[in-house]
Amino acid sequence: MQNVADATTRAALHVENGMWLDVPATTDPKSAATVVRQSVIPHGDSLLAQGTPLIVQGGPTIAPVSPLPTGPGVDQQYTTPYRTGPFPPGFDAQNPNAALQAAIQGQHITQTIVLPVSTTPSGGILNIPFVTTNANASQLDAIFWIETVKEPSGASFVQLQYTQTVILNFEGIQWPHITLATLLKQ
Repeated sequence: MQNVADATTRAALHVENGMWLDVPATTDPKSAATVVRQSVIPHGDSLLAQGTPLIVQGGPTIAPVSPLPTGPGVDQQYTTPYRTGPFPPGFDAQNPNAALQAAIQGQHITQTIVLPVSTTPSGGILNIPFVTTNANASQLDAIFWIETVKEPSGASFVQLQYTQTVILNFEGIQWPHITLATLLKQ
């Protein structure tokens, strides 16, 4: 269950419930072990995303992600507000994932479980007609990193980082809707 609320009013901005599935390797169809993320957003979207998990020694590789829209009708003048701000202090408008990189700077991450999932080539997103007409969510790509961090004292803790990009279509323009966070296990 994911609940995102306004920091001031505490009003709900986003609610999402779902499940993660661990799918073992199969012979028919022939497939390696995968993970599946199933999710429902109560305003009219449901998704099924799949990917191949892996475990790496050390910290994650966090690639840049662009928040800029693409498609017909997108030009420099149209995207100027998204390039120039104003933005909160420390926000990198060219690469929001820089916040994830900054959060782990100086940490000694000993192991990372990587859970990449996508609605392509298998899976997908289903939307109610209103959403399809006004802000069609057409694709989701996400990576979750479960990191084991070793402290100078020798103690360890677990944290979760993720980045998720949902492509929303507004009048033929593809808008990347990016969410990301660094969360500590309590």
